[in-house]
Amino acid sequence: MTNSSRKRSLKRKNATPLFIFLIFGLAGAAMLIGGFLLMRSSIRFQNIAVEVTGTISDIESRRGSDGDVSHSTFVSYSYNGRDYDNIPLGYYNSGMHVGKDILLLVDPGAPTHIASKSGDTFAYVMLLAMGLLFLLLGFIPTTGMLKNSIKGKKLMQTGQLLQATVDRIDQNYSVSYNRRHPYLIYCTYYDAYKDVTYRFKSRNVMVEPGYAPGDPIEVYVDPDDYSKYVVNTDPPANPKVIDYT
Repeated sequence: MTNSSRKRSLKRKNATPLFIFLIFGLAGAAMLIGGFLLMRSSIRFQNIAVEVTGTISDIESRRGSDGDVSHSTFVSYSYNGRDYDNIPLGYYNSGMHVGKDILLLVDPGAPTHIASKSGDTFAYVMLLAMGLLFLLLGFIPTTGMLKNSIKGKKLMQTGQLLQATVDRIDQNYSVSYNRRHPYLIYCTYYDAYKDVTYRFKSRNVMVEPGYAPGDPIEVYVDPDDYSKYVVNTDPPANPKVIDYT
């Protein structure tokens, strides 16, 4: 594998967290859209439905192949002088039991089309809440990563180049992507003119860096503010480890 192709492969692997968070964000957006559509449909149904009091007539429990237990609720009620027995409700919660009275919404044009008043609201509220959570979990980190990437590229184009020295390479155990912990490169730069040593830390790197303690490494800084910097984590021009896998 040539050095240029290796760099492209490393960039793709280092972009893995960005794609993961992007998927979270897109899933959240899809759930929000679904939640709003469900809410609109629910409100329309509630506007035409008639409230009646029914009774839970049966609760069926089934255990799936994954071990999860699902429940089906059936209710009986009277509407417009007619009795309806064991009509599937399509909603269950742990507080339900056979014989319990429950407030139902009945479609006057199709009396077997029913919903639980509390369950109807619960469904879209939960979907909206989960969608918002997934959206925040996805797009906030994605936005931060993109901003840092743009700032880093700008510094590498316009910033001052420092030839630092790698001190150590650690894994960041506080972060995990697909059960893998990224790497962090710690390095120092000694300014002999000022007699000052500067310490820097790289961004998270998803693949094992091609550096070792003592190796030179590029750091680009804002000449007016060294706290604004980016460590060039691209593999060195002559890596000590050549990976053909």
